[in-house]
Amino acid sequence: MWKLRISPQPLPLDGMIDDARRQPRFKLAVPICIKSRAGGMLMGRTVDTSESGIAALLTIEVPVGEFVELRIQAIVRQKDAFCYGC
Repeated sequence: MWKLRISPQPLPLDGMIDDARRQPRFKLAVPICIKSRAGGMLMGRTVDTSESGIAALLTIEVPVGEFVELRIQAIVRQKDAFCYGC
């Protein structure tokens, strides 16, 4: 399995990752499907996410700088007007 990003510090109890990035990162572990020009359809699992990016574990290497299509499946569990929660 290929790690696209490794966090060297343990996660704080609130789930936020403390590092020097522009945006705070939050732990998120969900299955994903990535469509890559180099590797085709890849199954993986997210590690963390922020407003500006996402880290994931994938089964093969994806070249740095490659544009990929990311798909996340979820079940809608709540709705408040036009705001949906999964």
